[in-house]
Amino acid sequence: MGSDNAPIYTGFSSSTNIIKVGEELNSFYLYEAIGVLSTADINNATVAKTNGAIAGDVKYRDFNGDGKIDENDRHIIGSPTPDYYWGFTNTFSFKGFDLSVFFQGQKGGYSYALLGRAIDRTGMGTTTNVMGNWANRWRSDADPGDGKTPRLDGTTGSL
Repeated sequence: MGSDNAPIYTGFSSSTNIIKVGEELNSFYLYEAIGVLSTADINNATVAKTNGAIAGDVKYRDFNGDGKIDENDRHIIGSPTPDYYWGFTNTFSFKGFDLSVFFQGQKGGYSYALLGRAIDRTGMGTTTNVMGNWANRWRSDADPGDGKTPRLDGTTGSL
């Protein structure tokens, strides 16, 4: 641990994971997306948003309740550590033939993979021929999509 048990930040750009006393190792320390900002949200001074946010951008939880989205709104939202692992192995033999089987798995634990971001990243100049999960994206206040998927030409990479 850091001096005086100070948290250690790790992960992508040393900012996505945290090692902290009392928490699971390498817990995910992130902003929590809770929807998509509408024009009404942008015009409402009481709705917390990032600097420069426009309608269709990701709406984040104002975790500390100070009315703005900044570094202080990141919090632990999960852990890669499973609740438990399990496995099963067996070998079958019959007239000189052997067959071995092995199954394993886990229950619990979250995954945070940057491969998905690299494959399906918006805001990189590509607004056509994108993956199907963008079909329900925010297009306008009249066509807000599923309320979870932001506009296609936005970015969620930084605040």
